Amino acid sequence: MQRASSIIFIEGETIIDLTQALSSALSAPITNLHRLTAGASMESWAFEAGEDPLILRRAPGGAQTNTGISGIPLETEATLIEAARANGVTAPQVRHVFATNSPIGAAYVMTRLPGDALPQRLFKQPSLAAILDQLPNRLARELAAIHAIPLAALPDNVPTAGAAELIESYHAAYATIGERRPVYDLAFHWLRQNCPEPFASNCLVHGDFRMGNLLIDETGLTAVLDWEIAHLGDPHQDLAYICAPSWRFGRRDKIVGGIGDIEPFLGAYEAASGHKIDPDRFRFWRVLTTLFWGSACMTMLGDWRDGTERTIERAAIGRRISEVEIDLLLLLSDIEDIEAKPLPPITIPSRDEPSGQTSLAEMITAVAEWNDTEVTPNAKGRDRFQSRIAANLLAQLSREARMGRDFAFARRDRLKTLRLMPDALSHGLTDGSLDWHEPALFDHLRLSVMERLLIDQPNYHGLVEAQQRWIIRD
Repeated sequence: MQRASSIIFIEGETIIDLTQALSSALSAPITNLHRLTAGASMESWAFEAGEDPLILRRAPGGAQTNTGISGIPLETEATLIEAARANGVTAPQVRHVFATNSPIGAAYVMTRLPGDALPQRLFKQPSLAAILDQLPNRLARELAAIHAIPLAALPDNVPTAGAAELIESYHAAYATIGERRPVYDLAFHWLRQNCPEPFASNCLVHGDFRMGNLLIDETGLTAVLDWEIAHLGDPHQDLAYICAPSWRFGRRDKIVGGIGDIEPFLGAYEAASGHKIDPDRFRFWRVLTTLFWGSACMTMLGDWRDGTERTIERAAIGRRISEVEIDLLLLLSDIEDIEAKPLPPITIPSRDEPSGQTSLAEMITAVAEWNDTEVTPNAKGRDRFQSRIAANLLAQLSREARMGRDFAFARRDRLKTLRLMPDALSHGLTDGSLDWHEPALFDHLRLSVMERLLIDQPNYHGLVEAQQRWIIRD
């Protein structure tokens, strides 16, 4: 086996030598150390220490916590994983914990277990079809086991986060982006109006229990990963979270993680846990957990803007805020049982053939073609992943150059018809003085979120559903 060359990089004024730090901590030669593409909020590195396959989990920049979504300290996360494993939860073994003042900052090393976590690959494997069919029941039992862990077995500094606290936490992230988005204003108002009383008996909540954070192979579930936002709270949160549209990965009709239906899943949880599901709480948490991903995207965009993690992935993720807008509006319209007339098809503006100096659209096209033909084919590993993100960003810029101005004018004209200024719309949805059920206002909201997604993510499955439900078919 060949020893890997050292992985050395600079953060601020600090030189980070991952290979040396891992070798010293684990008393073994380190080989095949490479950063994984998975993980929007944490660094993940795969490697071998001697013959042992392992994973290094590290916060961006070696910070103490996951800055992207206000996670618990990494040392606490590592202790929590061991406590979960000791109480029958399917979790990896933690092999080493790096303190914040270590040469690589806060991090921990865990065993690398068999299986794949990426839903896009799992869903395409015929050999896993039967496993995925059975997986919702298995996941329901796993959540019951997590929620049953005695609080005395947990680290003392695991925080408590109830519904009201999370609403305000997510709203704080929203306030930082410097833009009012009417559907988010509407959703925050609805959540505050429907917020349940604190849960009577808090338990450990994983907080990020979903496809993408679960290792799966031909035997079934092999590990529950990514515990960085675990906390004490309402178990309905975990049950609703895996049902959020963002975590169905294109299989929108399968509400539970893109793999199953709600009723059998909740029934399996009730049987395993011995606790009945409160329908009103579950409905509330479905809205709040849908909104969560938008809040997380806003926070990670903030990390890029303030220099905490200046990566192309963090910049790009800020454009996923619009995905959550359409998910929220679809979900709330279902909950409120709004029947709306179909809208005419959205007109995609056309542009004249360019002339004169190189246009903005042409410059974007030139950079995109260069990236596609010269960069991506020659890139490997994470560089190839980031080149693909760059391609997506350039495609968004191209669509915005072509459609953005016309859609902005269309929004302005609709607001004039409603006799509203943009700020008045947001304020009215925030305080409830505007009735979003009113047909003309609901039409404006529907059109606005669809127009945004036609620029940001035209293939997003939420846009496909919205067009099927809200647009007149030929």
